[in-house]
Amino acid sequence: MFKIDSGLFKHMRNLVSQNNRDDLTPIIMKENLLNLIVNLFILLFLYTAISKILDHHEFRIQLGQSPLLSSFSDYAAWLVPAIELMVSLMLIFKRSRLAGLYASFALMTMFSAYIISITRFTGFIPCSCGGVLQNMSWNTHLIFNLSFITLGFIGILLYEPPRIHKPVVSNNL
Repeated sequence: MFKIDSGLFKHMRNLVSQNNRDDLTPIIMKENLLNLIVNLFILLFLYTAISKILDHHEFRIQLGQSPLLSSFSDYAAWLVPAIELMVSLMLIFKRSRLAGLYASFALMTMFSAYIISITRFTGFIPCSCGGVLQNMSWNTHLIFNLSFITLGFIGILLYEPPRIHKPVVSNNL
């Protein structure tokens, strides 16, 4: 009789732990997807910021050739990579991750608006992106940016603030 009970308990324990794993699967998948999105943004912004800083002179010249940015290209040449680095840092730290996701979404939206404006309303189209992104056509670049805008939106929806466990204070004397 004891062997049957212990087998029954073992079976029940396995069922309970299996159900707990099944309950956690969507949460784990959600966290993994969010981490993938965050890491893609960090990689993108670090890569482009470092490329712009390493080739700062060329980046400044390209911004100066832009009909939309020429009047403040000297400032933008430092401001854009600085913002990209700052957003990367925001994404790295969990406390500022949601703000980093919003900033990523906004930055990619602004870059896309710039691409649409420059391709639709001007004749001369300099690319001031950085690294291998310069080799993309404008349509490919826009699709790339729209993909990251979509990822940013999904990341914002998936984000859940970290739970803070507060100590329970008992009023019993």
